[in-house]
Amino acid sequence: MTDKFPGLVEGTDNLAWMLRQADDIDWNEGQTAYRKYNQIMTEYADKYGYSLEKTTAAFCALSPNNDYVGNLRSLTSVFDGLVNGVDPDDIVISTYNHCKHRAIHYLTGAAEFDSPKRGPKILSFYKNIINPECPEHVTIDGHIAAAFCGDPNLVMKDVLMTRGIYRRISAGVNHLANEMNLLPNQLQAIIWFTRKRIYKIKYVPIIDLFAEPDDVWRILIPLDELPPYPIKVAA
Repeated sequence: MTDKFPGLVEGTDNLAWMLRQADDIDWNEGQTAYRKYNQIMTEYADKYGYSLEKTTAAFCALSPNNDYVGNLRSLTSVFDGLVNGVDPDDIVISTYNHCKHRAIHYLTGAAEFDSPKRGPKILSFYKNIINPECPEHVTIDGHIAAAFCGDPNLVMKDVLMTRGIYRRISAGVNHLANEMNLLPNQLQAIIWFTRKRIYKIKYVPIIDLFAEPDDVWRILIPLDELPPYPIKVAA
């Protein structure tokens, strides 16, 4: 797939087309998304007594192959397990077990998350959450790559980005964000919400009936609604 990505100008035009499909909710959610992620990570950090940086690193580590609620409940499980002295092997999460062990290493200080060797997508996601006002980093995931390609049928597993392609898409997002007087992470989030809505990718319109008007996608879920998964019980 890496040889089929359009050039910067065409790709930026494709992003602009997607942005024109955004409705008022997409705009509001996108402009505030990373502030909300920062807020809920801060709530976790305060509740369990860890730094925002370590908490966010654990959240990012648990994100592969996970939906948002599963990601948060997995984070609760790791924190709850650490606080209660549960054997790490008995802590249950909703993604890969190696992600759990990485999250624990980041929380305990056994490993550092913020490293130049870290992949650009996951490092940018971490940086965007830690500092939502930072104009430098932008998270380029499969949805943004597909929007850059202008291909509604692009399957996420087929989006294989080299660092060069990542930089090209980032440049397109940055250019368009500058034109729109937005932070790059805000533009990315607006397009992310827009694409998921118009192509109905894990989008449930009825959620509007239950969510707050300024948090339709329910990023700010109360922590007491995010219990840990039950620990493993010996057979």
